[in-house]
Amino acid sequence: AEDGIRYLVRSRGLGDVYKRQLDEVLQEPTVIFGNSLGGFVAIKFAQWAPVKVQGLVLASPGGAPMTAHEMQRLMNTFHLESHAEAVAFMERCLGEARWTRHPLAWGMRRRFSRPAIREFTSAVSTEWLLSPEDLGTLEVAVALFWGLEDEVLGVKQREFFVRHLPTALVTAPPTYGHAPFIDHPDEFALHIRGFLAALAGPVAQAG
Repeated sequence: AEDGIRYLVRSRGLGDVYKRQLDEVLQEPTVIFGNSLGGFVAIKFAQWAPVKVQGLVLASPGGAPMTAHEMQRLMNTFHLESHAEAVAFMERCLGEARWTRHPLAWGMRRRFSRPAIREFTSAVSTEWLLSPEDLGTLEVAVALFWGLEDEVLGVKQREFFVRHLPTALVTAPPTYGHAPFIDHPDEFALHIRGFLAALAGPVAQAG
């Protein structure tokens, strides 16, 4: 994963490295889940290889347009120099599960302190971001989740996806944070199962 991140920095984009990796892994149309940066990558892959994507489940995806100043401010939130800063970051991420912030903060600080992650957050460019046309070209079913307690990405980012994914199934639970698979794993799994069932369609009755 870190080699992939370094490739992104060298290539000045979020392109061929993930396309190649997903191409190798996915042998048939698949529903892809992506959260935050992973949501952005999932959208780009669905553009590149729609025949391999049956649907997208996106939770607070990244990639909405922003100014260079807004981008820098967002990237600065990932520079966690102390446990207190890591705890504050997790509080912005989590919905009702803020009681988990201390153990999660320890792991998150270690993750964000990796050289490849630091290199990425320093080099990321607004040129990499999505446009309305990018979303308009998607040919797959989309379930978009954006918790109203998400304090990592703001209302402006949420409105961009809601506005430009008009056919998406949008769910905005009031108690979900940035990562609903952490703060509401069971409930979030039920949402995903419902989406998958809708994609599968009605099952014919035997006999």
